[in-house]
Amino acid sequence: MTGPVRVLSEILIRAAERAVDRGIRVFEEPERREAASYRELLGEARRIAGALVDLDLAPGTVLPVLLRTRPFLSGFWGVLLAGLVPAPLPVPGPGFGESDRARIASVLARLGAPAAIVEEEDGGRLRELGGRPLAFEALLAGAPLGEPVGRTPDDPAVVQFSSGSTGRPKGVVLRHRHVLASLAQIAAAVPVDATDVVLSWVPHHHDLGLVLGHLAPLAAGASQAFLSPLVFVKSPGEWLRVAGSLGATILTTTALGVRRTLARVPAHEAAGHRLETVRALLVGAEPVPVDACRALAERLSPAGLRADAIRPGYGLAEATVLVSVSPPRTVLERRVDREILVAGGRAVPAPDGDPTAVSVAALGPPVEGLAVRILDASLRDAPEGVVGRVALAGPHVA
Repeated sequence: MTGPVRVLSEILIRAAERAVDRGIRVFEEPERREAASYRELLGEARRIAGALVDLDLAPGTVLPVLLRTRPFLSGFWGVLLAGLVPAPLPVPGPGFGESDRARIASVLARLGAPAAIVEEEDGGRLRELGGRPLAFEALLAGAPLGEPVGRTPDDPAVVQFSSGSTGRPKGVVLRHRHVLASLAQIAAAVPVDATDVVLSWVPHHHDLGLVLGHLAPLAAGASQAFLSPLVFVKSPGEWLRVAGSLGATILTTTALGVRRTLARVPAHEAAGHRLETVRALLVGAEPVPVDACRALAERLSPAGLRADAIRPGYGLAEATVLVSVSPPRTVLERRVDREILVAGGRAVPAPDGDPTAVSVAALGPPVEGLAVRILDASLRDAPEGVVGRVALAGPHVA
């Protein structure tokens, strides 16, 4: 395949053609590991796409995908090859909590009780939540699809549902051109090439896990690996061990991940890992804790982590993923007066040595092509130092 990439499915097809010795490794459990080349991933996706086309679903139909990591990747790409629109959602597994159930039920209701791809063992739970299961195992047995169903850059590519932390989850419709623009911005801000190994533990139903953890390395023809979130939460040290064993060069995590690693990986254990190859540890998805990031850098320094590797960033589903990311440097902060910030909504520098000051992380410049404005309550430009609303405009904003 030659020429510019126009739609998302072409990324996988090109990777299968060009990155023949690269792919993804999945660590679902410490004792359970799976691997697939990009060529194998494309083959599985073609079979799923063939089965979906046989179901006569109208092109552009939104199809939720609720699968564990390895099946998810095949299902996600199969939906795209079939001309449909994947909506990644958490797996309705045995450990699903009530808040998880309510969130997924809300999403399925908004989509009109749709067909959704799950593994056979999760079909009953999906029905209880209001969905109609399509068994992944049956789809995988389909006859391979030849050419992908035609789509255009302006067609919807993915529906990303927000976390629902400030209300019901909202479906963000990302068109092919939005995602491709975001991948170009990521390539400029955090260059990735075929020599890189990208390791993530953030779930693929989250924009950080899907776009930064999977699509960006795939577009670059890089190797990638994924550690199950359940394994990470139980043992963050396993994340560091896998990073060292693979020679990972780029890691992604969240504020929760930073704090969890500090809490569960003591200094003597951290020093035993090998992180000399890591050139970027990207932190996002939640407000970035400056003190915790600095403490993590110190904790992992004896393991070889570079002083400038930790790179905080800011993003949201409505901007595909990335809005800004700090360039390589030691973590910067702005210490502001807590009382004025809370009571007056203004960021005023705190006096030196003020023990009550609030540390605010520097999140770097906007990505290429993105315009950012901070607005007051009347939606006018806010003065410097005033807390306001973030307004964005750019080629990756839905």
